Amino acid sequence: MEKTKNVALVSPFVNPFSYSNSRVFSVADVLKKNGLLPVIITANFNHDLKRKYTKLAEEALYETILIDVPGYHKNL
Repeated sequence: MEKTKNVALVSPFVNPFSYSNSRVFSVADVLKKNGLLPVIITANFNHDLKRKYTKLAEEALYETILIDVPGYHKNL
């Protein structure tokens, strides 16, 4: 039996809980269709809403690793 290969997709701004118009999800879809396992690595901070995600990584659309980063309340 052949082991499935993981492919890391790193993006600090992608929302792993919402299929948005994101290249990360487009690439993840292609990888999955070709028998690979996409793993998204991103920040645990939602840059649109300016707050940390309250959902768990297990609830994401793809396997996800959330990196703890400091948040901010407004853009400079």
